[in-house]
Amino acid sequence: MHVDDFVQIIDNAFDPEELGKLVRFCPRFDFKEAGVLTDKSRPNQPVSQVDKNTRNVSTYSLLPNGPSKTEAHWHNFFKFWIGKLVKHYFTDKYKHFSIRGFYEFTLLKYEPGGHYVDHVDHAESVPRTLSIILFLNDSYTGGEIEFFKPDMSSSQVIKPQTGRLIMWPSNFVYPHKVLPVKKGTRYSLVSWAV
Repeated sequence: MHVDDFVQIIDNAFDPEELGKLVRFCPRFDFKEAGVLTDKSRPNQPVSQVDKNTRNVSTYSLLPNGPSKTEAHWHNFFKFWIGKLVKHYFTDKYKHFSIRGFYEFTLLKYEPGGHYVDHVDHAESVPRTLSIILFLNDSYTGGEIEFFKPDMSSSQVIKPQTGRLIMWPSNFVYPHKVLPVKKGTRYSLVSWAV
């Protein structure tokens, strides 16, 4: 399988030295175990619950008015530059592509054993148009992202690299997963355009 033109892989999208500053700051953030969306039609089920068999990762959302100027800086930095990349690779190229904005900028922390089974990012309860991941470091083993054909008949693995940005449509055509981290800590930033 060849990842098609709608999966944009941009190497050196961000300066590794700048990203290193954020990675060094990450231990100060209060990462929480990530949940997975549950079926809202089932009674007494939370909208999101922790299920480490499905998704074993910790998250921290960067907020524009967060508790520190550092957090606000990184949120605004990524919003500005990722917005420019989305415009260049999608909005300017495809007549019918449009977005209203971004649905958050979230740091992900995958430690050994951390993974995320195959899934798509668009859901009825969380409608998303474009998925975005930025690798903040590559000082670990494992943690690759694997894209599948929609029928899951074949796949392609993309290796993490500091500064590598990947953007793709969030819909059912792009199932993907994060392979388990074997050693070290994988930091990445994710966002979704809506």
